[in-house]
Amino acid sequence: MNDILRVTADFEAIRAVGPWLRSVLEPLGPEQCAAMAGSIELAVHEMATNSIDHGKSTSIELKAQRTNDAVDIILTDDGLPFEGRQGPAPHPDEPQVRGYGLMIVEALTESIDYERIATGNRWTMRFALESNESNSST
Repeated sequence: MNDILRVTADFEAIRAVGPWLRSVLEPLGPEQCAAMAGSIELAVHEMATNSIDHGKSTSIELKAQRTNDAVDIILTDDGLPFEGRQGPAPHPDEPQVRGYGLMIVEALTESIDYERIATGNRWTMRFALESNESNSST
């Protein structure tokens, strides 16, 4: 298993996220992997797409870190600095073309942190693991 994935920042290359993510989650067991893979993959794809589209990145690195209660996915890119939302946050009753990506990621993660590093960006997305107690209901 490789907890790091490096890809060029283009939409075709980020297709590698799904298989990489499944290999990262595999040690958690099939039930936990199945329960988490879809939402994590969607969040990571949204962030990678933002890196390409808004940040004009040329490379993206993903790193996975597991703890007893969470999986952290750290996306690092060489793109332009994130300067906050560039428009209003989407509202369900008002059609809007852009702005849904970050809202989706915020909804899918336990937390998301951003920091500007040297010549790039680092996003840390935390995904809570289901507790063993909830998995062993009788």
